[in-house]
Amino acid sequence: MKALVSSQEQVQYISEWTWNAAQNIWTPQFSMIENSQRVAQIAVTDDQTFPVSPSLSWIDCPNECTTNGWYYNPQTQTFTEITNAAKPENPPA
Repeated sequence: MKALVSSQEQVQYISEWTWNAAQNIWTPQFSMIENSQRVAQIAVTDDQTFPVSPSLSWIDCPNECTTNGWYYNPQTQTFTEITNAAKPENPPA
């Protein structure tokens, strides 16, 4: 498999949830992942790849890699699954 990686887009994750009392809902708070590049597309076979601009590149990736669920770290040259903070079940006491 190959991932189409965008060197122009950094990835965010949900770092925490805050309680919005006015709307009675939990609101996600996002943080940037350092040295992250977005996985824009997945190609299962090489014939599904196509020429791309210099800000994009096709990189071999793990079979479990998905768009919006993983990011690429160009410094370590690895793909990592995004870990979001768990949404609380109940309103604060």
